Amino acid sequence: MPLPPALEASLETRGYLRIAHRGAPSFGIDNSDRAILAALEHQPDLVEIDVHYTSDGQLILWHDDKLENENQQLEIAKTSLERLQKIRLPDGSRLVTLEEAMNMVRGHCGLLVDLKADGLAQAIVDCTHKTELETVVVCGGYFETLQKIKLLEPRIGVSYTPEFIPFGLNPKVKADFLDALTVYWRTVTPGFLKASKARGIRVIAWTVDEPVQMRKLIKMGISGITTNHIEMLSSLEPQRT
Repeated sequence: MPLPPALEASLETRGYLRIAHRGAPSFGIDNSDRAILAALEHQPDLVEIDVHYTSDGQLILWHDDKLENENQQLEIAKTSLERLQKIRLPDGSRLVTLEEAMNMVRGHCGLLVDLKADGLAQAIVDCTHKTELETVVVCGGYFETLQKIKLLEPRIGVSYTPEFIPFGLNPKVKADFLDALTVYWRTVTPGFLKASKARGIRVIAWTVDEPVQMRKLIKMGISGITTNHIEMLSSLEPQRT
């Protein structure tokens, strides 16, 4: 199935998607407001962010299950949004909600939402509708959540992140509702890309931080590159041969 129209347009003109991993970590703490805004300066197609549920059922951006604050380890799922948003990170930035992140990127690019908890389908769809963000892709290993998102809102792209096993032994990678696969860059081979393309599935590689690796994957035919250095990827425009 095709990805959202803006992404398909980028694939048509450039050949691959530029994806800012957790924003721009070189300029701000991962997933923070500062990192997201810094990433926008480098024209990504997508900003990748990680999403958790808070104790009061809100969607907040953070990668780990816990957040250290004043020598305490706060479990995201057991902490309220109000308490989490009062915390200032070491660089002065703050945690943001998914709704805030969608509003930040709207008019600039889309979001790649990486699931860090199960059962988030309805909340993500509701947030997408509320903010009217047109370019949203959801990825992760929660297969049933991805399937539910696609049923609730077909315009949202879904990308499955398989475990580190031979892809041929994982029947989920062949599910007909998937738009893409998000995979560790070292597992990408020409044969895998060819097989995925034959099924109409895009392949997005993570996390690629060296130009030589970027160029190799682009030449191989990768559909998207997720990087901690969006400033580097955006300045790299090699041609596929």
